[in-house]
Amino acid sequence: MGAAPAGPKTGGRRLRASFVSFPSRLTDVRRSGGYVELSLADSPYPALTLSISGDFGVVEAFFAEEDDRLLRGDGSVPSGDVMKFPILGEEAVFTGDFISSRTRACDVLSSFVSGTSPAALGDWERL
Repeated sequence: MGAAPAGPKTGGRRLRASFVSFPSRLTDVRRSGGYVELSLADSPYPALTLSISGDFGVVEAFFAEEDDRLLRGDGSVPSGDVMKFPILGEEAVFTGDFISSRTRACDVLSSFVSGTSPAALGDWERL
């Protein structure tokens, strides 16, 4: 698995992390918040990004270069509410429609690392 500070569409340098080191990276983001991106070591797609703020998270999937989608939220935040999440050193605003509990969001990335296809991880809405 590879991890990178920038999304596939924005470029940036990629940091390679072994399967063994990923759990500690996820633990750091889970504990202190922040942003992480994962893709397969041999291909930039699919890639998943995780942004954590407080007890909540947002997951975005890049299925292909022009195919990015947001994971539908789990109802932990009402759809009319908005929250800010860190993405690439900036803050992005998301509605409750796309916000999940921190636990669910982290579990989605862990399942991806374990080999589950992004399509099987939940309902995605194309951007």
